[in-house]
Amino acid sequence: MIHSKYWLGLTESFLTIHHISLDYENFRFNRAIARIREFTNILFENEEILKKNNELFKFLIENTIKIFSPMVPHISEEMWRLLGNKNFLIKSGWPVVDKKFLKIENITLAVQINGKLKGTIDLPVNTNSSEIEKKALLLPKVMKIIGKNKPKKIIVVKNKVANIVI
Repeated sequence: MIHSKYWLGLTESFLTIHHISLDYENFRFNRAIARIREFTNILFENEEILKKNNELFKFLIENTIKIFSPMVPHISEEMWRLLGNKNFLIKSGWPVVDKKFLKIENITLAVQINGKLKGTIDLPVNTNSSEIEKKALLLPKVMKIIGKNKPKKIIVVKNKVANIVI
C-alpha cells in the first residue's frame, strides 16, 4: 500500500511533468523553471518521508533531472551519472505521465481581502461560489479583519481565488 505522502509525490511528479511538457511545447521556459522549483520545494519539504521509500525517492529525483535537462543539459548529465546510471540521460527518454495521477480532486484556494492574501482554504475542485464564499468568510483571520461589517462584494475566480472587498 502506498502511503499518502508517497501518493502526493507521484501525483505532484506526474502533474509537474505534464505541465512542463506543455510549457516546453509552447516555449514557456520561465514557467517551466518556476514549476520545477515548486516541485523541488515539495520534495525537500517531504524528504524524510520520501527517503523511507528509496525506489520512489530515486524515481522522483530522476524525473526531476529529466525535466530540467533541456535547460541545463551538461549539469543534468553529470547528476544522472552521480545517481549511478551508466547510460546517458539523453538516451533515457522523457518521463511518461501516468494519467491516473492527473485527476485532481482537491485544490487550495487563496483568500484575499482587498487583493491582499489573508489565508487559504482547501476545497474539492469546482466547488460552487456560494460555498467558497461561506468558507472564506469563516477563516479566523478574515473574521477578525471584517468583524461585524458586511463585505461590499466577494469576487470568486473558480478554483483560484476568493477576494473579499470591504
